[in-house]
Amino acid sequence: TNVALDHIDWLGETREQIGFEKAGIFRSDKPAIYGEIDIPESVEKAANELGTKLYKQSTHFLWSVNDQGLWSWQGVDNSNERVSFFNLPKTTIHLDNVSAVLQALCLLEPALLEEGVGETVIRQGIEQTHIAGRFQIIEKQTEQPTVILDVAHNPHAARNLVDSVQRYYPDQKLHIVLAMLQDKDLQETSAILATLKADWYVGEIKDERGAPAKILYNHLLDRNAGTVNCFSSVAEALDAAKTKAGPQDVIIVTGSFFTVSVAMEQFKE
Repeated sequence: TNVALDHIDWLGETREQIGFEKAGIFRSDKPAIYGEIDIPESVEKAANELGTKLYKQSTHFLWSVNDQGLWSWQGVDNSNERVSFFNLPKTTIHLDNVSAVLQALCLLEPALLEEGVGETVIRQGIEQTHIAGRFQIIEKQTEQPTVILDVAHNPHAARNLVDSVQRYYPDQKLHIVLAMLQDKDLQETSAILATLKADWYVGEIKDERGAPAKILYNHLLDRNAGTVNCFSSVAEALDAAKTKAGPQDVIIVTGSFFTVSVAMEQFKE
């Protein structure tokens, strides 16, 4: 779907290095789909050298959104014929990713494109697909704020989260619970998240890799992110956000799988 700066101890310190490693899965004369517009040169080079059929976002397939929030998609089938779907349902999954999935379906499942079948199946799939911890919206209780869980822990995922929040909740008051692991890009990730004006509740993950809450606290202050509160645990930070947030507000819990898991346990009870 994308190449982001993550797991750099294993994959490399640049997107070009990471792209080279991930392109190791490519095969000669087989399709490969790349789901973001900004494709590393190393990925294209690997595809060219292997003779891989590379399908790229915005070149071979693309999406667009209308004023009503509905979106349309265009791509190609395995005969290189154009395929289009219009006024598709809203989804909380990032459209770059959904768009790549649609391109994969068109290449792998020609039966989906038969008249009267493809449109119905694809609409149902988009409407019914939800990913735990990826812009997951907790079912709203009466007189309670909306709660969103998102495991964004690198700059790329943080940008996707910001984009989704600005798209679906442009006017609501935000309360963001943030805790991260110290081996992640704390400064850049928090800088991107700080573009969301919010009340912040910074916690500390109870793991040896957990980043000190004070570091995130200082990064957010440096970015003039808003009101920033510091806590010794994710649970305490979440409790404070729940106490402060009004019924029309939005609480976002983010920064790590560890952070989101605490919230999942609380809302399961």
